[in-house]
Amino acid sequence: MITSEIFNNKSVITFENVNKLNFLNIDEIVVCLKRKLEETKKDLYLDLTGIRFIDSSASGKLIAIHRFANSINRKFRLFNASKELREIFLYTGISKKLYFADIREVFENQDQEYRVTYL
Repeated sequence: MITSEIFNNKSVITFENVNKLNFLNIDEIVVCLKRKLEETKKDLYLDLTGIRFIDSSASGKLIAIHRFANSINRKFRLFNASKELREIFLYTGISKKLYFADIREVFENQDQEYRVTYL
């Protein structure tokens, strides 16, 4: 399940009961991410808490979402990546194509706005 929350004009996407992003689930996830970018007109932050593995198919599609976000003048950032995921991104060069946000950037002044939706 994917949950979307709005914090200070940012869409924050989190996963429940998902521990990997791969060719089996990434297409559905990408459709949701793209729809969020188009519908909400907000920057998109993807919480990787609990994600232990991302395959090459998922990595490529996340890069495509990043490019799409840039094309419509929005940010797409990852945050809360495990040490293992950060190492994978570093060694494969993906970290040069995807950007990570600090948790403080995501939730600064969070008491101003809050909404939960389910995709």
